Amino acid sequence: ETATSPNSDKAAYESSSRLPTFVVLPRGAHPSVQRFLALHKHLFPIRSLRSLPNDLSKLNRLGLVDAQRRDRVGPAEILIGNADRVTIIDHHIDGTSDIPEATDYVIDKVGSVSTMVAEQLRDGGFELTEAEATLLALGIHADTGSLCFDS
Repeated sequence: ETATSPNSDKAAYESSSRLPTFVVLPRGAHPSVQRFLALHKHLFPIRSLRSLPNDLSKLNRLGLVDAQRRDRVGPAEILIGNADRVTIIDHHIDGTSDIPEATDYVIDKVGSVSTMVAEQLRDGGFELTEAEATLLALGIHADTGSLCFDS
């Protein structure tokens, strides 16, 4: 369970409904992230596309991370048309989206989406576990080419 600081506005980050939430990596992840997730799968309940409920007609919200274009979504493209809201979270500001179903955009020119997530959690007063912080650091490491890519 993630702890929050006493001054945080945790309600701003909570879901407006009590619907189940699933994390799916339809295109996989960087090898170092995959290895970490394999070692700590009990901490990160990541699902396969096949394990999602059969009836997706009541899909409330879909978050597309690091993907503004359909070719980056991979096999999860089937989910786009079923969602009431589609949020794109990306760090490629020069990209154009070919996903007209998108209702919300969170775009920032940083080296990694993991940076954006870490900053939002920090600003919201959330304290990360060691495993959560490590996973975000691995995401930053992978997405920035070990901090060597120009961003």
